[in-house]
Amino acid sequence: MGDGFGYIEVNGPKQDVRPFDLEDFNDAEAGGEPELSEIVPRWAIFSETLRHSDRRAQEMQKRREPAEGSLPKGTARANVCFGKCLQLPRTVVDQLHKSHLAQQDELDGLKLLHQKRVENLQRQEYLKETWRKFWEEKLPQAKARAEELSKLLSELVSKPREASQASQSKKLQRDAAVSQDLASKCRTAKARNRLLLRLSKQLGTDAFAAGAGRVVAVAFQMTRVAQAEVNSFTLSGIRERVQKELPGLECCVSWDDQSQLALYFCNLGAPSEDAHASESCLQSDKLDLIVEQAVQSSTSEALKLEASAKRLARLSGAEIQAPIGGLGLETLGFKSHGMSGSVLTVDWVHPEKWADAFSLRMDDVVLFVNGIPTSEMSTTDLLNINHADGLKLFVARGQLGRMMVYAAHRLGVRMCVLDPLGESSPAGQVSELSIKGSFQDAEKIRELASKCDILTLEVEHVNAQALEELHLKGVPVQPLPFVVKLIQDKYDQKVHLQKHRIPLPDFLKVDSEAELHEIGEKFGYPMMLKSRFGAYDGKGNAVVSDAASIPAAWEKLGGKAGKKLYVEKWAPFKMELAVMVARGVDETMNVTMRTYPVVHTVQRDSVCFTCLTPPVGVTQKEQELAQKIATDAIKSFGDARGIFGVEMFLLDDGSVLLNEIAPRPHNTGHYTMEACGVDQFEQHLRAVLGLPLGDCHLRVGGAMMVNILGQGSTPELTAQTMAPLRCALRVPDAGIHWYGKDGCVKGRKMGHITVTGFTPASALEQIRPVLKAVDGEGNSSSIEVPHKSSPSVGIIMGSDSDLPTMKDAAVVLDDFGIPYEISIVSAHRTPEYMYEYATTAADRGINVIIAGAGGAAHLPGMVAALTPLPVIGVPVKSSALSGNDSLLSIVQMPKGIPVATVAIGNAANAGLLAVRILGAANPGMRQKMAQFMANEATTVEKKRRKLEQVGWQAYLADSK
Repeated sequence: MGDGFGYIEVNGPKQDVRPFDLEDFNDAEAGGEPELSEIVPRWAIFSETLRHSDRRAQEMQKRREPAEGSLPKGTARANVCFGKCLQLPRTVVDQLHKSHLAQQDELDGLKLLHQKRVENLQRQEYLKETWRKFWEEKLPQAKARAEELSKLLSELVSKPREASQASQSKKLQRDAAVSQDLASKCRTAKARNRLLLRLSKQLGTDAFAAGAGRVVAVAFQMTRVAQAEVNSFTLSGIRERVQKELPGLECCVSWDDQSQLALYFCNLGAPSEDAHASESCLQSDKLDLIVEQAVQSSTSEALKLEASAKRLARLSGAEIQAPIGGLGLETLGFKSHGMSGSVLTVDWVHPEKWADAFSLRMDDVVLFVNGIPTSEMSTTDLLNINHADGLKLFVARGQLGRMMVYAAHRLGVRMCVLDPLGESSPAGQVSELSIKGSFQDAEKIRELASKCDILTLEVEHVNAQALEELHLKGVPVQPLPFVVKLIQDKYDQKVHLQKHRIPLPDFLKVDSEAELHEIGEKFGYPMMLKSRFGAYDGKGNAVVSDAASIPAAWEKLGGKAGKKLYVEKWAPFKMELAVMVARGVDETMNVTMRTYPVVHTVQRDSVCFTCLTPPVGVTQKEQELAQKIATDAIKSFGDARGIFGVEMFLLDDGSVLLNEIAPRPHNTGHYTMEACGVDQFEQHLRAVLGLPLGDCHLRVGGAMMVNILGQGSTPELTAQTMAPLRCALRVPDAGIHWYGKDGCVKGRKMGHITVTGFTPASALEQIRPVLKAVDGEGNSSSIEVPHKSSPSVGIIMGSDSDLPTMKDAAVVLDDFGIPYEISIVSAHRTPEYMYEYATTAADRGINVIIAGAGGAAHLPGMVAALTPLPVIGVPVKSSALSGNDSLLSIVQMPKGIPVATVAIGNAANAGLLAVRILGAANPGMRQKMAQFMANEATTVEKKRRKLEQVGWQAYLADSK
C-alpha cells in the first residue's frame, strides 16, 4: 500500500465518519489546493482515529487478539478509504500536523493548570485545618498568659506605690533627723565663731613672748536663765567652782546675749601634775559635769534658779589665732603670775574674715558651709573660702577665670562672675558683670543662671547638686553636672574609667586602718593613700612608705575623723605627662574632639612647677599612646563638652597609666596661650558655646612654662616672688601672666611665665634665668628640671677615622652656641642602631642631621630614607678615589630621598648649613649668621688691604 492509503480501525463507540472524497482534492490534482478550513475538522477526526488505531494495534500485538470475526463486545470496525490510491499534498499534511501539535500543547497546558488549581485548593484546606487546630490549642494558653501578665503588672504598680509611701515616710524621718543634726552643728559653729570673735577683740600677737602657755576656749548653752539675770557675782561663782575642780589652770568666764557661757582656760605657769590632769579633763566629758554643777550651784545661790548648761564647742591650739595689734592674755582676766603667755598662731588672714575662716578649721566636728561638709574640704579651701575667684557663664575661683575672661573678650562673649569677692576677685577685675557670693551657694548659682545663657565652670569643687537641678530645668550647663559630680569623687572617677578599659594604677577603697594594712600586704610598699573628695595639687595625698607609716598617713588625711579615702598601688613612673583634650560639636551638632600636644610636667611639693613641650625623651609612639588614652577617657563622659586636663604616668616600659582628670582648663595647658593656634581658655568657650573648635597644634618648635608661687607676705618675700617676672622682661619670646590676687600668700599661685623657642632645647635655655630667679641666685641647684640641653643637631659618621673631618662641623656649632650630639653610626656594621637612631631622632629633639661617610657612602641616604628631618651629607676623602666616589654616591640619591651635600671634606660648611636651616624659623639664629657673614667679609677686606699695601711677596712671606 503506498503513501496516502490505509485502513483505519477505530476501537470505541460507533460513530459516523464521512470518508474523504476524491472531489475534495480535485483542486490538488488540477494544481490547486483545497481550503484548509474544510480539511481541518476532518483531519482532526482522522488524526484521532489514527492515534487510536496505533494504540489498538499495539494492544492486539501484545494480547494476540482473536480473529477478525470474533471481536470483543463494544468494538466496531470502520474502514475509511481515501479514494483510489489518494495521496494528500505534503504542504497540507505539514500544516495539519503543526495545528495538531499546537492544540495538543494547549490541552497539556490546560491539564497542568487544572492540576495546580487542585493542589492549591488542597493546600488551602490543609492550612485552614492547621491554623484551626493551632488556635484551638494556643488561644487558651495566650489568654491565660495575658491574665497572668495583667496580675503581675497590677502587683508591679501597687508595690512601688506602697514602697514609695514607706520610703517617703522614712525620708521624712531621715530629713527630720538631718535637720536636727544640722541645727545642732550650726549652733556649734556659731558658738565657736563667738568664742573667736571675743578672742579677736581681746588677744593680739604683738605683745606675746615665747612660752609654754596656751588657751582653751569652751562654749556652753545655758537654759532657764536670761542674760539680764546674770551678774558678775554669778560669773565669779561659776569661775571659782570650776577653778577649784581644775587646779593648775587659770580660768575666766564671760557671758553674751545668746545665753551662752564662754570659759577660757590657760596654763601660764610651769607644767605640773595638776595642770596635766586638768588639761586631760578639758578633753573629756567630765568637764560637762563640772560646769553643770558650777552653773547649778551659782545660779541657785545668786538667782534662785535651777539653770543647766550643755557644751557646744571647744577651741584650742591652731584653731585660735589673733589678729595683728592685740594686747595680751591679761585682757581676758587671767593672772599673769609674772609671765607673759603665748598663743599658738597660724598664717594671717584678712582681719574681717579671720574668725569665719578659723571656725572652719576643725577636724573633730563636722560643720556645714553653704550645705557642704567641711570634712570634705581641704585646708586651703577653708582658709580661702572667702577669697575664691569666679567668672561669667560659669562658677569659678582663681586665675583660670581671669584668663578665660580675656578669651571671652576676643570672641565678643559677655561674661558674668560669681565670686565671694565679686568685682574685687581676679576674674571680677576684668569681667563686665559680677555677683558676690560663694559658688557653693545654690541661691547665688541660680541668680547667676538667671543672668546667663549658659553655665560653665573652671573649678570642679562646686555645688554639683545645684547645677544638676538647673540642668534638669533646661538651663544649659557644660560640662554636664553628672561629670562634675563623678570627678569630684576620685574613687568613683577611677571606677568609671576602669569600666571603660582605661589603663590605671591598681586601686581599692579603704574604710579602716586595719584594712589599709591588709592592702599594703597585697600592693606592697610604697603605696599612695588619697582623699576621695577635695584633693588637688597634691593636697589630700599621703605616701605610705611602709607599714609603720600607716597610722601617720591615716591620721593626716582624716581617716580617724571618718573622711572617705582610697589607696593606689605605687606607679613606678619615669616622668609625668599631661594632655589637654577639647570636646565640642560642629555645625550639625556632631561631636568633634581635638587633642593638644603632650607635655612633660615637673612637680615641686606636689604642685605643678614646670611644663615642657614637646617632651624630651618621649618617643612619638609614646606620645600618641598618651593622646589616645586621654581621648578615650573623655569619650566615656557622654555628651559633656569643654576642655579637660588629663594627667598620666609614663612607665619605663613605654606604657602609660592615667592618673586623674580635671573637667576644666588646667595648669598644664597654660603654655597654649603662647605656643598654640587657639589656647585652652578660648577652646573651652568654643566647646561649651557650640562654636567650631580651633587649631591645637604648636606654632613654635618648643615651649616651657613655669609657675610663680608666693613666697610670703612680707615686703622682702613679695619682692622675691616678683623677681622671676622682672627677669622675664629681658627674655625674648617670654609671655608674662600676673593673676592680680590680693596679698602674697606662701605657696599660692601668683602667676606664670611661658617661653617659646625654635626647639624644646632653645626654650629651656632661654627660661633658665627665670628658673634661677624663682629660687634666688644661691638656690638654683634645687630646681627639678633638666640642666643639660637636648641637642638640636646630630653629627654622625660611619667610622672614627671620619672624626678628623667631622670635627669641623662641631666647631662651627660650638661657635654658634647650638647644642649637638656626636656618634658613630655605621650603615653596614650596625644597621639596627642606624635604624633606631634615624627613626627616633625627631622624638629626641633633633632638627638637623649631619652625616659623614667615605667610600660607598651609604649612611646619608639610608638615614634620609628613615627620618623626616633634613640630612646633610659630608663626603669624606678616601685613599682610593680621593672622595669622588663618596661625593657621587651621596648626590645620586633616588627621587624622593633628598640629601644636601657639601664639598669633599668640608664639614665646616655642613655645620654652617645646619645653622641656616635652624635659623629659618629662629630670628636670633639668623642674626648670629648675619654677624658671622659680616665677620667673614671684614676678614677678607683686611686681607685685601694688606695684599695691596705690602705686595704679594711680603704677603706670602708673612703667611709662612
